[in-house]
Amino acid sequence: MRAFEVLINGHHHSTVGLPQGVLSAIVNWISRRPDGEFDMHLGALDTSTNEHLLWSTPTIGVGTEITIRIVDVPAVDPPTDRRPTAEIETSDGEE
Repeated sequence: MRAFEVLINGHHHSTVGLPQGVLSAIVNWISRRPDGEFDMHLGALDTSTNEHLLWSTPTIGVGTEITIRIVDVPAVDPPTDRRPTAEIETSDGEE
């Protein structure tokens, strides 16, 4: 399956992916805090089960080198969280 191999500062962090759906790797900088804040999101929407998947992410900051390599692998690391889309929509105040 197609997947993202995530390396942090040159070291393997995880391989994330799914057979069918949408896979995302997002890095954010949030400036509303005094020094700003960085975070990373590794997630997916599994369209075969209609579930949102999340993988653990490292703490990142100024100087962190993030490499995302697109790979084709037989297996990926299991997600750390899996929630039905309906549960996500309800917790966001949408119905």
